[in-house]
Amino acid sequence: VVISSVVLSRIFNELPSLISPVEETYLALRHSYRFTNTELLAIRATEVAETAARDLHLLTRFASWLYFGGMELSGSFTALLQGAQECKAAPSASECEWSKDLPCDCDWNDFWARGTDTCRTYNQSGSRHLQKVHFGAQSQDTGADGSRYNISSIAKYPNMTSWWNNISELPRSSTSSDYGTTYKRARII
Repeated sequence: VVISSVVLSRIFNELPSLISPVEETYLALRHSYRFTNTELLAIRATEVAETAARDLHLLTRFASWLYFGGMELSGSFTALLQGAQECKAAPSASECEWSKDLPCDCDWNDFWARGTDTCRTYNQSGSRHLQKVHFGAQSQDTGADGSRYNISSIAKYPNMTSWWNNISELPRSSTSSDYGTTYKRARII
């Protein structure tokens, strides 16, 4: 009993001198981890913002060339997906018929793109050739050229909104400018 009390007494006396340096080292490591983590997150956010700003700049320049006559438009449409009217009341995108064959490439790292957590791995050529622009435009409360300048009193929710079923039905006018009607704006897409 005497030996154990002497050992406990020495441990009790020596322990504070050991705890203090360990606590200081732990706090320094924790501070270093937080600083490094914050720095890495800031670098990642900067990279994402740079990519988004670059893409937005390119799309804005390209769109302005098309809208204001810097580039000639062809007389045809590119392939556009249309399905807003059929799918407006579907419980999820995966239950909508036209959306079932949309590409979901594992290389995108975006499993939630279509409301499912599955993706496919495509061959060397990738899935770029399968990607198409989705088109949807409201058909209610529109002007003669298809423009909507006011908030609709009818279409308050997506499933109450009427959408154009076909691009060929879009309003058009031969007298308007290159981007003056919904039809002509859709051609630019």
